[in-house]
Amino acid sequence: VDRSSLGLSAAPLVQFVGRLDPQKAPFILLEAFAHLLERHPDWQLLFVGDGLLRASMEEWITQRGLDHRIRIAGWRPDVPELLKAADLLTLPSLWEGMPNIVLEAMAAGLPVVVSRVEGTEELIRDGESGLLVTPGSPIELERQIETVLTDPKLCSQLRKAAQLAVQKRFTLDRMVSAYEQLYARLIAETAR
Repeated sequence: VDRSSLGLSAAPLVQFVGRLDPQKAPFILLEAFAHLLERHPDWQLLFVGDGLLRASMEEWITQRGLDHRIRIAGWRPDVPELLKAADLLTLPSLWEGMPNIVLEAMAAGLPVVVSRVEGTEELIRDGESGLLVTPGSPIELERQIETVLTDPKLCSQLRKAAQLAVQKRFTLDRMVSAYEQLYARLIAETAR
């Protein structure tokens, strides 16, 4: 995806992919990003997704005059291509299951900054394959996004470790093997 087709420049691009609803905490990200723009006025944020908070988010963005740096693209069928166009994925959810978008981003070699909640903790080794933040903390989210985007060495390290983690632990063969081992253990335990 060409960034210019989305009205975006070549400056650092943070992406959020998911439903625009309270569980995903998009307003926490808006607050964090508004502060980041004070120090990094060319940075950009792209929300990919739709939901009941979209209208209030658009109003929030417009009232602060941030339309030129924060965009809401709505639902898109080309998420894998959009991930390749981004510099970082963030998911500030208050709770999660197993967020596939985090795995997709990691597989694409995209650094991730996500909430430390059940589901993401199983995917990410904090500081190694991504950065975890306290749910509901715009200050921590702001700090960790800035840490990644201003440290090329860390950014590169997170990209490589994320891809490797997905290859080692989350390929189909690995998942099938893990389930086979689990089932074999459960069968053995119930046979006793």
